[in-house]
Amino acid sequence: MKRVWNVWGLVILLSSVCSVAGWAQKWKPTTKWPYLFKEFQQTQVFSNSGKTDKTIEANIHLEYSTLHYVDNGTVMAADTKGIVKVVMNGKTFIFMNGELVELLHTKDKKALVKRVLVDEKKLNSASTGAYGMKMETSASREMATIQRGGIILSQMKSEQEDGKVLPTKTEYFLLLEDGQKIIKATKGEVEKALTDKGKDEFKTFVKQNKIKWKEEESLIKVLDFFKD
Repeated sequence: MKRVWNVWGLVILLSSVCSVAGWAQKWKPTTKWPYLFKEFQQTQVFSNSGKTDKTIEANIHLEYSTLHYVDNGTVMAADTKGIVKVVMNGKTFIFMNGELVELLHTKDKKALVKRVLVDEKKLNSASTGAYGMKMETSASREMATIQRGGIILSQMKSEQEDGKVLPTKTEYFLLLEDGQKIIKATKGEVEKALTDKGKDEFKTFVKQNKIKWKEEESLIKVLDFFKD
């Protein structure tokens, strides 16, 4: 099991109210606009102190789930050192192994989070270019530029609708023990984390609760299987 940056107590304090339902995303990111949201959002940035450090205009780049913000009309990659969480578009995001994930639900010392990333396998098979995307062609140079920062926002906006729909994948994770353990929320990965006795109990739990591994409300129930 991997470890996540131990700011759990602060995250719980700041995130007492979280949306259970995932984002209903009508906007589809494109190869010319590889972001979670169609527009850059007014975003609250929270530091280690637990206070709002600043408010910026930001979005989440889907290649590495990284934070990009606008500085005088230029898109920049944010320095996230010391940031505990960000709140944008009414959703709370925390860092898990350096990536921004949406905090869907917390209970005691446990949480369910969601990560949306580019499906690079599908993207590479499509061989399409993009701002910010790893490609074998000259687009790879664009990726390096945007990761450092320096793309003019108006230029990206003017080409926003020109790209093809960007293939993405959605993954869920269980954060346990004050966020010290991360388990991918799939039947196989959860079973790997259990003892033989625990696996037998878990199979019964899954059957009794009719767990559906693609539904957020069902995954929240899985948190109840793990005792504090």
